[in-house]
Amino acid sequence: MENENEFQNYLLKNNLNFNEVKEKIKIEAAWNDVIYQKFSNRIEIDEQAIKKELNKIISEKKKLNVYNISEILFNVENYEQIQKKYQSIEKSILEIGFNNSANLYSLSESAKSGGKIGWINESQLNQVIKKEIINLKVKEYTKPITVPGGFLIIMLNDKKIEELNINFKEEFDKRIAKEKNTQLSQFSEIYFKKIKKNSTISEK
Repeated sequence: MENENEFQNYLLKNNLNFNEVKEKIKIEAAWNDVIYQKFSNRIEIDEQAIKKELNKIISEKKKLNVYNISEILFNVENYEQIQKKYQSIEKSILEIGFNNSANLYSLSESAKSGGKIGWINESQLNQVIKKEIINLKVKEYTKPITVPGGFLIIMLNDKKIEELNINFKEEFDKRIAKEKNTQLSQFSEIYFKKIKKNSTISEK
C-alpha cells in the first residue's frame, strides 16, 4: 500500500477499525522492545555451524528443494486440548481458507500477512519440520508439529527445485537474523505465559 488512505480503505473493506489496528501495532512494538531489552543477551547462535553448512552448500553446488509455505502457530493450556484446538482451526481452514485462519488463530508475527512465510530452501528448515512437509502435496497442510512456544501447522503453497546461487554474506546474515527472531519469539511466548500465570484480575 502506498499511503495511509489505501490502508484505511483496506481496513474498511475488512470491517477493521483503523484506531484499533494502530493501537495494536503500538502495543506489539512496545512488547517487542521489552522482549529484546530483556532477552537479547541470552540469544545463543552457533555461527561456526552456520558457516560450515553454507560453505558445504556452496562448494557442492547442489540443487535443493525450495518450499513456499505459510504457518499457523497456536498454543493450549494442556496437551489434552491440542486435538480440540486443531479441529477448530481445521474447520476454519475449510470454511475461510488457511490465510484467514492464520489471521484469527496464529500467535506468530506472520499472522499479520495471513501466515505467509514465502520461499525457503530445505537447508533452512530444521529436521522435524522438513520431515513433515517433504511429502506434502501443494495446498496440503501438516498436523500440529511440536515446536518451542507451541504447535505449528504448515501449509505448502508451492514447491520447486533450483540450483542455489548463494551470496555467502547475505545468506549468513539472513540465517543469523532468522535464528535471533526464532529465539526471541520463544522467549516472548515463555515470558507471556509467566506473566499470565502470575496475573490476577479483580472483579468489582
